[in-house]
Amino acid sequence: MTNVVDALVVNAGDSAVVSFEQLVPRHWVHKTLQENVYLTSVARQSDNKFLCGAIIPQLQQHFLNAATRPAENILLLTEIARQVGIACTHRLFNVPFNFTFLLSQFVCDLDIHNLSLLRNRMINEVTIYMTMRDTVDGTTEKLTTMNSDFSFFYEQKLIWRGKFDWSFMPSKRYKRLRSLTRQKQVLPSNNLPPLPTQVSWEAQRKQRGTRSPTASVLAVSSDAVELVKEATLVVDEQDLFFFDHYCDHVPGMLIFQGFNELAIRYCADSAPNYVTQAELNFHNFAELNLPVRLSVLGCNSNSLSRSVQLQATQNNHLLAQATLRVSNLKEI
Repeated sequence: MTNVVDALVVNAGDSAVVSFEQLVPRHWVHKTLQENVYLTSVARQSDNKFLCGAIIPQLQQHFLNAATRPAENILLLTEIARQVGIACTHRLFNVPFNFTFLLSQFVCDLDIHNLSLLRNRMINEVTIYMTMRDTVDGTTEKLTTMNSDFSFFYEQKLIWRGKFDWSFMPSKRYKRLRSLTRQKQVLPSNNLPPLPTQVSWEAQRKQRGTRSPTASVLAVSSDAVELVKEATLVVDEQDLFFFDHYCDHVPGMLIFQGFNELAIRYCADSAPNYVTQAELNFHNFAELNLPVRLSVLGCNSNSLSRSVQLQATQNNHLLAQATLRVSNLKEI
């Protein structure tokens, strides 16, 4: 697995710069519901270095686990990093709010040692350092890219770090990209309907209604009695977390959560476990109207953890690949 960016040295005085008093506006992080906003402050330290604050929600269904705390949920911390990157790009690089952001790959891990030292603490906020590299002026009509390094701290102890590769583009270019990818990925015989517009999607959602997130995003065969190696991703457009706002494809965070659940199910014969390290690469868009299949390709193990290789496919096309480290609670 690729090494994550080295941790930063934390300046104790930085805590005075970070605020946790109120959430940033929803549109800064591309959210519709206030309950899905976790970012609280954004400050620029230099041309490409940023200092941010975020809360750790304690009651979100997708982040609850009887054996671990929300601060140990790698999906939650990855979502917070996503919000930090989007907000900083808009607010501090003047990228228009109608641009589309696409996450192409990321690698991240939890700091097991420091989390064990904080085992008896309720971690309800984090101080975040982010460095942006290879940025391009977001006002251009060309495809632009950004690489971001993140380090999350609680009481000056590193708890999570990650490295993201992004692209962002104006809506016209994004629509052309989606049209081209659908032509390549989807067989003519499937006769997929046109992509929903934001107006039509919101109208359909209003008609269907919404519901709180469910405990699992996987549909597993009822005759699966041994290790679960395959599952279908549950794409529920009424889900208030993954489909907080209009999206014309299956969100990458939903695929990530499916990978997390499948890896944990696959390792279910060991002690209670959770994902502590992840590396993901997204190759293609996942259409809303076709099944997404998740599969375990292989696994390497030692006494405390397993490295699980997975893939997501749709209509025989590769959507994403992942390597997840699943660790048991003996580590913390």
